[in-house]
Amino acid sequence: MSQALAKPPKGDWVFDNSPDYPDFTRVIIKETGGKLTGVITSRWYGDLPMQDLWGAGDTLVFKISNGNPRVTPTDIVIKAEGTSIRMTGKL
Repeated sequence: MSQALAKPPKGDWVFDNSPDYPDFTRVIIKETGGKLTGVITSRWYGDLPMQDLWGAGDTLVFKISNGNPRVTPTDIVIKAEGTSIRMTGKL
């Protein structure tokens, strides 16, 4: 008996709930040639590329930079939850 391995979420997602700041509206995650890339859109900052993006199981981990050199980017996690995703971390 073989067991299917969970895969990180890919595709286009629209947020139905986000704090007013930074007010994330969508996320796009693609895999090309075995490499993951992604962009997250904020009403405050526009399109922000995902940095240091990697996946494990049904989870993606990445960092974003809002351009402020005084703020050190920290890990943000996107995890699949059925047909939805949940994003957590210090944004």
